[in-house]
Amino acid sequence: MWFRRCFLAFVMIFPLQSMAGAFKVFPLNLQFDQGTKTASLKIVNTDERAVTVQLEGSVWKQDATTGEDGYDDTKDILFFPKIVKIEKGEERVVRIGFTGSFPAKGEKTYRLFIQELPPQTPTGGTLSFLLRLSIPLFVVSGELGAQPVLEKTSLSKGSVFLSVKNKGNAHAIVGAMEARGLGANNEELFRQEAQGWYVLPGVSRVFRIPLRDAPCDKAKTIAVRAEVGSAVLSGSAPVKALDCVAPREADAATKK
Repeated sequence: MWFRRCFLAFVMIFPLQSMAGAFKVFPLNLQFDQGTKTASLKIVNTDERAVTVQLEGSVWKQDATTGEDGYDDTKDILFFPKIVKIEKGEERVVRIGFTGSFPAKGEKTYRLFIQELPPQTPTGGTLSFLLRLSIPLFVVSGELGAQPVLEKTSLSKGSVFLSVKNKGNAHAIVGAMEARGLGANNEELFRQEAQGWYVLPGVSRVFRIPLRDAPCDKAKTIAVRAEVGSAVLSGSAPVKALDCVAPREADAATKK
């Protein structure tokens, strides 16, 4: 297909965060229930040229043990229009409808992809970078609730790993994460931060906080903290000097 022959700037929109690029979309997530089966999506062209975009919907799933995102084709989501040309500075509205079945209780998850189409150029024209945005769509029924728990904290290959499981029936959003290196007297030696992602119902997702140039081998314990909505998950892991070494650093040491 054509998009396999083009360079893509693939950007996943995170909640409450605006995106820079050829176009923006609002709102940044959608939710349907039994009383709301249609919605509007505004697309704003922020580029200096006209852009044409195509909309597609996919079932959004995550691997139960790693949390890796996966997508399947679906006919549950309809768009009108599906392909939109937007002039410089213009706003266009796309109507979105849900035609699938609702869950008995809980949440079904989809993603809407807004893909910039390549401009019509003569043969031999320059290759352009195309923008692809994605926003989540949730189909809900009954009482909902995320139940995130921190299953495991570990240190390996110069990074801290957090395994977060969502035992609820609605998605959880892991926001700001931090790892602090603590010395023998519990003093803070360093702090590294990272941003999380969604954890869908029934899924365990592994998050990574790289320690970069932090003096990891000087610490005795790594303390972690992750914000999940209004909740805070915390844990710790002991430090072994060998676990502080990133793969490239280990390879370099071996070659010396």
